[in-house]
Order: sequence, then C-alpha cells, then structure tokens
Amino acid sequence: RSVWFAGVPIVKNPLDLWVMQEIIVATKPEFIVETGTLEGGSALYLASVLSAAGLGGSKVITVDIGTGHRAAEANPLWRQHVEFIHASSTDAAMVSRIAARVRGHRTLVTLDSDHSLLHVLREMRLYAPLVSPGSYLVVEDTHLDGVPSYAGDYAGPMSAVERFLEQGGAREFERDLAREPFLMTFNPGGWLKRR
Repeated sequence: RSVWFAGVPIVKNPLDLWVMQEIIVATKPEFIVETGTLEGGSALYLASVLSAAGLGGSKVITVDIGTGHRAAEANPLWRQHVEFIHASSTDAAMVSRIAARVRGHRTLVTLDSDHSLLHVLREMRLYAPLVSPGSYLVVEDTHLDGVPSYAGDYAGPMSAVERFLEQGGAREFERDLAREPFLMTFNPGGWLKRR
C-alpha cells in the first residue's frame, strides 16, 4: 500500500504493471474493463498507457461499490480515458450494459475486486464473454491462495481460475505463462488469453 502512480495510491506489483502495458501495446484495446477501482490508481495508470500508445479514443470502464477515487478524477488522463460505474461488479444488468457497449470492439478485462472464490468465479463467468479473441482476461492477486494472506484454508482468485478452466473456460481461454517473465507476479496463472 505504499506504491503510487501520478500521486494516487495503486495497490499493484510494478512488474505486473509493466506486463499490462506490454499487453495493451500488443492488443490495442478500444476498451479496458476493470473491476475494483479502489482509489483509482490502476485506472489512471491504464489511461496513461492508452495515451502513450496513441490509443486516444480508447476507454477504461472501471467498476466499484466504493467512491474513493476522487483524487484520481482530477487528473486530465482520467477525464479523457476513464469512465467510473458505481455498482457491484457482479450486477448482471450492469454487466449487460457494458457488454452491449463493448460488443464488436477490442476489449481487455482485468478483475481486481472482492477476492473470494465465489465472487471471482462469478466475475469470470460474467466478463469472459466481453474479451476479444487474442486479448486477455486478467485475474489479479491469484498469489493470495498460495501465500495465503488470510488465516485458514483460503480459496480465492487462483481457485476461481482453476474452477473456471475446469468447468469449460479452457475451451476459450489458456494461461499465458509468457506474461510471467519476471517470475515475481501477483497474478501467477491469472493471465488468461482468449483463443
């Protein structure tokens, strides 16, 4: 919680941020859908990468139940590239509205909200259809299952990824281990590329 981007807290591994910019430059998304805005640092970072990559018309749609991102909104990059939706990331009606908006556009999805197994699995099922072929569904913080960061037997994002792939997701998505070049990642096995 001591990492900042453009003066805004960003709870990310900087090595994963590097990989995200590689993915953005390679796939040229017109939309990035992010769950879990928190203070807005990651949405602002994604906006900066879109701008630097010359993707001036591309948007980050970020969803959260909180409203702690007000400082990030003051940045011009936010106003140019970011749209915030105040809602639960698993609100099916809201996801349907986003799906209608991104349909037919190159879309990347990154999931970083509630890290419990069932929540992440529900997000994966709701948002996976939005991902364009050749793009990514990034499930963040899969490392939590292995650490674990919480007491007891913790089932979180990694368990959700495994269940999603076992229950049919592997037909359309595969783990892209090439996205783990630095060995240290908060998302081991969570970089899922759509076939």
